[in-house]
Amino acid sequence: MNRLQKKCFVAATGFHLLLLVILFVGPAFLSSADKPDSLPLLDFVPMKTIDAALSGGGSPTAKPPLPAPQPQPPAPQPQVAPPAPQSQPQSVKEIVRPPEPSLEPVEKKPRMPQVSTKLVTRSRTTSSSPDADVDARATAKRREIFNRTLHNLREGLSSGTTVEIYGPGGGGPTYADFFQAVKTVYANAWAGTVPDGATDANTFVKVKVTIARDGTVVSARIVQASGKPLVDKSVQSLLERVKKAAPIPEGSKDSERTVEITLRVNTPALAG
Repeated sequence: MNRLQKKCFVAATGFHLLLLVILFVGPAFLSSADKPDSLPLLDFVPMKTIDAALSGGGSPTAKPPLPAPQPQPPAPQPQVAPPAPQSQPQSVKEIVRPPEPSLEPVEKKPRMPQVSTKLVTRSRTTSSSPDADVDARATAKRREIFNRTLHNLREGLSSGTTVEIYGPGGGGPTYADFFQAVKTVYANAWAGTVPDGATDANTFVKVKVTIARDGTVVSARIVQASGKPLVDKSVQSLLERVKKAAPIPEGSKDSERTVEITLRVNTPALAG
């Protein structure tokens, strides 16, 4: 093997090694926006996120979180009929005739003041009001009940009290993939607000969301509409309503992340 052949061999080997490095190491540098959109939705709330399609933590035997209440339309107010006007009884006016003046002079006698000579003795003793005594006894009773309840509460609590968190299992704080957590937040927030009649399985809307480190939504917009005005309007309302998604993983150096989510009408969370 001459020198030229050796150079060609070394160059080919180096090229193949470079391809292997790109194949195995390259996906680690891809953004989470390039993850497949087929990841299932989460049925729990992750306390932190990671950059891997994994989830864990918590206990599957714990009580799952309650679903967010959906806004209900206000109940119609019953119509109250106005009261019928009551007829007022007609009063009969009596005609009173003034007495006829007398022509005889009337003698007026002077009126003397009346003075009582009976001695009256007033007592200066004061007695407390019955209402004040009742209020004082009620206040003392409430204070006694409060002190007894506080004492029982302190005696009943112990430092070993633990609260289980619902999750896939493994104990500790729950965690899940960042993209999967963001997708779950938007899919669940859209559930129940999809317009009636939007049942076509091919109906979908693509949105792009930029999220800060603490999970605050910086910006959100539709990048591909469905072509159905009612559906697109509901998604736009969703983007304006959601202000918090999921925090960026702790080990990441990204100050912001932009992900692209596909919202489908036939998503399991929406169908349920």
